[in-house]
Amino acid sequence: MRITVIGNQSQVISCQQRWADHDVVRYHEGDGFESTEVIVDYEFENNKAPFLEYKNTIIPVLISNVMGTISEIKSLFEPVCQVFGFNGENSFYDRPVLELSSTPGTENDLSQLMARLGGPCEIVQDKVGMVTPRVIAMIINEAYFTLEEGTASREDIDLGMRLGTNYPMGPFEWKDAWGIDRVKQLLEALLASTGDERYLVCPLLKQEAEASAA
Repeated sequence: MRITVIGNQSQVISCQQRWADHDVVRYHEGDGFESTEVIVDYEFENNKAPFLEYKNTIIPVLISNVMGTISEIKSLFEPVCQVFGFNGENSFYDRPVLELSSTPGTENDLSQLMARLGGPCEIVQDKVGMVTPRVIAMIINEAYFTLEEGTASREDIDLGMRLGTNYPMGPFEWKDAWGIDRVKQLLEALLASTGDERYLVCPLLKQEAEASAA
């Protein structure tokens, strides 16, 4: 199968490694999708230009859409284009198991597509944050509360999480790999979508995110 990836070079390489038995190419501005059989779009949130090219095709599209849901944007693709979600966030997209989501009633379509592509995957409910980003964002937020309270240092918190839970990174290391602005953005999106105060952003995290963006 020919897979066209809309993303940076690192994301393209990740897809090439994940689907080594297929022809994985990077999209460049102005490219068409005539010979493409699957589109993997990491940039949909911030770059809609390619979308204008492929939205009326019958090509299945995987969109990195952790900050929202596929249900919210599905109408943009109807009636012909199949669209599914995946976790394409930094520090997540190159992990062995690909995290995916679909709208109700399209789970079998997504399962069949992934069977053709190959590689381990997990289909989760179509909710803001999916599963892994939601959990990690909450852990990072709690780590900031712990730091703010003076309970432990960043280094000790990271070490404790790596040794105590066998996490590949501590929460502050993961924040750096993911991007503090994305952590803050997801927590705010989760609070807005659920109304659950568990997702209130720690003031210290918010302060550092705003300083980083300045």
